[in-house]
Amino acid sequence: MSDKRLVLPCLRGYIGSWTTYSCMMRLTDVGDLIGFANELHQIEKLSDKIQRDLNKDRAQEIKNYLIDNEDRFFNSLVVAVYDGDPNWHGVDNLRPNNEESKKLEFPEYAEECIGFLSVTKKEKFFALDGQHRLAGIKAAIEESSDIGEDLINVIIVAHSNTNQGKIRSRRLFTTLNKKAKLVSKDAIIALDEDDIAACITRKLIESDEYPYFNEQNISFSSGPVRDKTSITSIVNVYDNVQRIVAHKLKVKITELEKFRFRDHENLLDYIDSFFSVNF
Repeated sequence: MSDKRLVLPCLRGYIGSWTTYSCMMRLTDVGDLIGFANELHQIEKLSDKIQRDLNKDRAQEIKNYLIDNEDRFFNSLVVAVYDGDPNWHGVDNLRPNNEESKKLEFPEYAEECIGFLSVTKKEKFFALDGQHRLAGIKAAIEESSDIGEDLINVIIVAHSNTNQGKIRSRRLFTTLNKKAKLVSKDAIIALDEDDIAACITRKLIESDEYPYFNEQNISFSSGPVRDKTSITSIVNVYDNVQRIVAHKLKVKITELEKFRFRDHENLLDYIDSFFSVNF
């Protein structure tokens, strides 16, 4: 490992009792420098359990997503750091001084939050949020160095390696993970471009080519169908398409997330033939 300090461009912020550094990091640096949250526990078996709880299939799925998708995108990782010698280097004289600047509202904090964080690479980084993404990144970097220069946002918080510091970081870990909301089924149906059942459901309703469903006879409410014009709901259509697709692919419904619509567009014709018989 080089003796030179690694410089990370970042924004410094404050929320509650935490000071945060929103840094841009290369995937190679993420893979090399950041570990998992097992160091939050002094009990060795609990530390081991954090590692065991990482879903290997999920990490593999993320690895494949990173390697196979040119349009790949990630949310920020939240990372704690201790030991080593991370230093903040603020950038001064940011306030504009031309005529145009008179039209700008330039708050004081803006001059204090832009800078660089330099690290020795001997620090201990571990992920508080995004452990599966981290596992996927590490696996992807091992398989394909081509994505190593990709830049992602990493939010770094300072962690104190004391009993009280561990309690504070564990509380943040559970807040970020336990209280995170799953993507709703409605959002998946409306937006997911990989979910086979979501893509087929939208096409069945959007296209005039399929006469049995349309925006007038489908309820877009998540609850029971109560209006007199709807024959079913979009969620019911989605659930049934899932069942049919899973049967055709000979997999469990829970395994469908491994498949992408663009690789199985022919299933739309199969679903159409099913509904046509029953229409």
